[in-house]
Amino acid sequence: MPHGIAILSIRRAFAPPFRGGDARRNLGRLCEISQPAKTAGFEMTIGATMRALNVGGVEMGNPMNKIALLESMRTTRLQWDRLMQQIDESRMTQPILHGGWSIKDTIGHVAYYERWVQGWLEAAVRGQVTLATHRDSLDVDARNAIIWGENWVRPLSEILGESKSVFDRLYQLVQVLPEGDLIAPYAYDRYVIPFWGRSMALWECIADDSYDHYREHTANIYRWLESETAVG
Repeated sequence: MPHGIAILSIRRAFAPPFRGGDARRNLGRLCEISQPAKTAGFEMTIGATMRALNVGGVEMGNPMNKIALLESMRTTRLQWDRLMQQIDESRMTQPILHGGWSIKDTIGHVAYYERWVQGWLEAAVRGQVTLATHRDSLDVDARNAIIWGENWVRPLSEILGESKSVFDRLYQLVQVLPEGDLIAPYAYDRYVIPFWGRSMALWECIADDSYDHYREHTANIYRWLESETAVG
């Protein structure tokens, strides 16, 4: 992902076709560089923001543990909440982001995948295999279009409430799981590979649909805020 050098243009069909970092929602495949930032100050501010968010992963080669995982989840959610507090609710339903999404669309999109991974994780640690639904089998554009349509008709207050509740439930679940289950490579491949297409530790799956996904969309919203400031 570009770090403050250019603005991302998201190709849009029925809904913006990006979700996160795994094989089912590869942002890099779906984004293209459209135009350079207009000022050096804008570039520097975006670059600083991206570095502060540490987009691309907080671990950066360091070993993961349960404390670090919980801290990444907590601090990234705190950054997300603080960002949302900067945006008036009257603007959250307007199509102001790249690809024609609203802030509400983005919140609902992130909450959907966080809720999905929370349910998948609860099943996996109980030894229950999550069977892929028809929606899971769709390509990412079609699936995200369905999610977008479902969230479009829901009130903002409901989307905001769901976002908080699904994060809280996932965080509480991670708190009670043994560190060995979260960190051990290959241990849950039976549950992981059908959805991610490769071997991953549980913590990587959690990151993919929680704090890494928050960071992607936080960066996009910061770009919009910066562009608003530049125009103003």
